[in-house]
Amino acid sequence: MGLALAALLLGAAAPQPATQLEAAQSGLIAALRAGHVLDPARVLLRASYVCSVTSGGERLFVADVLEQVRGQPEPRNYERVVLLSAALAPLQQIDVTGATPWFCKSDSLYLSSDATAPDGSSGNVIEFLLGGAAVQMNELDPTRFPLPGG
Repeated sequence: MGLALAALLLGAAAPQPATQLEAAQSGLIAALRAGHVLDPARVLLRASYVCSVTSGGERLFVADVLEQVRGQPEPRNYERVVLLSAALAPLQQIDVTGATPWFCKSDSLYLSSDATAPDGSSGNVIEFLLGGAAVQMNELDPTRFPLPGG
């Protein structure tokens, strides 16, 4: 048995994929905290990487964040997508409560249903413009969505 294969089987090789995922998750939460995206008055239920977009020649990252407001008679959730720079600094936050982020293609994020941008416009496709400095909401029949992936 080759030395590299033996090391892999014995666990002496590079970090295991699960460890890398846990580290990435912790890094994302730390970046969201450092960017003052997370509200300490809320309970963080989910923070996950969705996909990446390209805008203004820059690769940007989309995270899905779900928090629950404390102290309400009935639990109230606050869900949004957060656009992050390559340095993981927050560029945009868009309320998507009730919509699920599905996938990214080029400069756009495709959602399961409508969301509302900070300017009040709504749609099920979020187009990130000017390197993430601006967003445009578009409405598209989901049967006309492009295929996800490469």
